[in-house]
Amino acid sequence: MAFARLEPFGSHVEDRRAGVVASTLANINRDPKARPEPFGDLDLIPWNDTHRSDQVAAAEQEPILLADPEKQAALINAVMFGEAPVKD
Repeated sequence: MAFARLEPFGSHVEDRRAGVVASTLANINRDPKARPEPFGDLDLIPWNDTHRSDQVAAAEQEPILLADPEKQAALINAVMFGEAPVKD
């Protein structure tokens, strides 16, 4: 997780790379009178809502802490490795 903060990787970063290309093409062909603001990297990637608002990004920074250590470990496994958490 520390390395990912230093060198981001994964599907969201890949979407942003694709968004840079798409927004560049859109901005080249954009009518500045009709749309004065240029397109951003996520404006043309509609399925990537995670990085659109500062509120969502701030919420992601808050850790999810559970009282039960086993449930906390299951949650970490689910997030990191895609394993479904064990249900009671």
